[in-house]
Amino acid sequence: MKLFPASPLIGLLALGYIVYANWLDPGVGRPSLIANAIVIILSLAYYAFVLGARGRWILRDPEEEPNG
Repeated sequence: MKLFPASPLIGLLALGYIVYANWLDPGVGRPSLIANAIVIILSLAYYAFVLGARGRWILRDPEEEPNG
């Protein structure tokens, strides 16, 4: 990627500006940011308590013969 560290940083700065501009809009922007934050928090909680409780996947080599 040309200009490697610059492209992701420009993207993060643009995202920060969008969040800032939405926060300044009390009618539509701020409630949507709060709703998105709630969805992210609920998703993380679901992953931690439901999917995380199932344990990690164990990846096996498909060419290896099973024991038995």
